[in-house]
Amino acid sequence: MPRAGYAVGLGGGTIVTKQTKRAFVLSSLIHGIGLTGFAIAGLLANCSEDEPKVHVFTLVASPPPPASTWTPAPPKPAPVKPKPPKPKPPVRKPTPKPTVKKPTPKPKPTVRKPDPPLRRTTLDQFNREHSKPTPRPTPRPPTLPRFDPNAFAVDVKAPKIQVTGPVSTSNPGIRDRYLATVLAKIER
Repeated sequence: MPRAGYAVGLGGGTIVTKQTKRAFVLSSLIHGIGLTGFAIAGLLANCSEDEPKVHVFTLVASPPPPASTWTPAPPKPAPVKPKPPKPKPPVRKPTPKPTVKKPTPKPKPTVRKPDPPLRRTTLDQFNREHSKPTPRPTPRPPTLPRFDPNAFAVDVKAPKIQVTGPVSTSNPGIRDRYLATVLAKIER
């Protein structure tokens, strides 16, 4: 599991770093605030009630249209076409002389020497040639102070129980069991 701040590979070769993750979160936050602002502004604009304006239209008698006499426009005279100028004799361009390109010689393919055969090495030889990098010392976690439970123990001495009064003729085994359980509860 990668630690925080390290690149994490996703499917398709996308790498998410701490910086791009921050940019994505900030962009999402700004877009969310903007969309929320637009929604609130739209709700407030629709909640306000404006009194509708009343328009009063009055009908007024219009004057009668003037009697117009239509007269056809006189026909336009046909435009006079100017005579086309005399064509100039064509100017002959000098014919270019063909230039002969010299063929470039093909480069000779370079002959690649075959790689030398791979030599076999044992694990001991490989370890001698390639020394292992020294591992970084891992920081020790801070030691937390340990509390001594004996320092907080309270010593309670149970008083000796003495029976004063008439001795009952009950079974001594039952009485001993009862006293042992009471003593155990006190000593806890």
